[in-house]
Amino acid sequence: MKRLCPSKPSLSKILDIQPSLAEGRRAGYDLMVDIGRSLPKVNAHQAYLGWMPILDAPNHAWAYQPLYRGVRLRETQMTLAMVHFLDPGTSGDTSGLRCKTFLEALYSSVSMDSPFDRTPLRGLWMRAEERVLNGDGKRRCDIMITWCDGAGVDHGVVIEVKLGHDLTNGQLGVYYDHLLKKVPIGRKGAFVLAPKLKKNISDEISKYRTDAEWYFVDWFTVLFRWEKCLAELQDFQGDTDFNRFRKSLFDLIQFYV
Repeated sequence: MKRLCPSKPSLSKILDIQPSLAEGRRAGYDLMVDIGRSLPKVNAHQAYLGWMPILDAPNHAWAYQPLYRGVRLRETQMTLAMVHFLDPGTSGDTSGLRCKTFLEALYSSVSMDSPFDRTPLRGLWMRAEERVLNGDGKRRCDIMITWCDGAGVDHGVVIEVKLGHDLTNGQLGVYYDHLLKKVPIGRKGAFVLAPKLKKNISDEISKYRTDAEWYFVDWFTVLFRWEKCLAELQDFQGDTDFNRFRKSLFDLIQFYV
């Protein structure tokens, strides 16, 4: 008997985007595009990591139209979409290279020693909006990823994504405790990913310097480094949805800077 595999949810269902809403805001978006065409083509953030010719290539992701024009993804939607495109189970990237390049960009952005070698990430697991069991039981960690390297060492990463919102008191400690339950022995990384360093983020991170090493990473640094890694692979240029998502992400971060 042929086994029936459950169908994977579409990106629209994951993000809960109503087509009528997107279409209803299309005219407003097109007007913004027309206005943008009349402005100088200057991107100050390109100078942050130096000029990168890849960004000007006609087939680069940022030359695509964003997903759901006229709809600005919320924080939760963005993290769900991120995991959708990074997870080999939903992205079709069975090698896990997408996730590996993203993690490499994340670690290099804070000058941490790279935990990656030439071997694939074994036992790769990830979850968006991971329910945290400790604390008050109502918290959800934005992104959590675990894997095992070629030497058999377990790794775990927790990422708290912020777009215009503040961290709550004790939030980072609860998430790190949850990561310790997932990866009790092994190497761990904890990152707050936000458009810019705010006092609230700095204050919360400083509380955990003694027992948990949290790092702040700004989105543009990660995005540029990730694009550089992806350009070297040249494996995902034909994935239109993945390209459009990265364009949406780039536009979204610019809004909050």
